[in-house]
Amino acid sequence: MFLLLIPKHAGSDHLKTLSKIAHALRYPDVIEKLCRTHDANTALYYIDLYYIDSTSHAV
Repeated sequence: MFLLLIPKHAGSDHLKTLSKIAHALRYPDVIEKLCRTHDANTALYYIDLYYIDSTSHAV
């Protein structure tokens, strides 16, 4: 479960965040790491790490 707190005038930044989460959750190893995580900073680290790695291999 994820909770996004978004300022009223944040524009579409929350959609980018949801997109990162959705892409990360397509991979069982990411889900496993997130399930073992007990704090938000570590969870965000894993999501960002996956996202950076997956976009660096894009063609």
